[in-house]
Amino acid sequence: MAQTTDCTESTCEPCAYSAEHGWWGPLANRGNSHCPQCHRTWRSTTECHCVGCCRQFATERAFGLHRSGQPDSRVCMDPADVNWSNGKAKLARRDSVFGEVWSVNDERGVSWERDDS
Repeated sequence: MAQTTDCTESTCEPCAYSAEHGWWGPLANRGNSHCPQCHRTWRSTTECHCVGCCRQFATERAFGLHRSGQPDSRVCMDPADVNWSNGKAKLARRDSVFGEVWSVNDERGVSWERDDS
């Protein structure tokens, strides 16, 4: 589970650098992003990090599937509890070098295999 505490003191190297210099410095130069709430660092041009729940998503679509409610009052849902209408999971968890990432699981229960029974 991701930490959700704000970085009010220099608790990690990127936050300490940012506090001293006012920017992410070498971290940003390497194409990385960093969350000062959960202290996760990642590198991707497609992944989305939710600042509401500090979970990482493989795509904007996966990110959108974990949000629920009206546009002015949307909340984060636990990705493990987000299901298609047939009960199958909408999101699948995988581990990456930077940590847990949730991606769209398009297995909606439609069988593409031939059933000869």
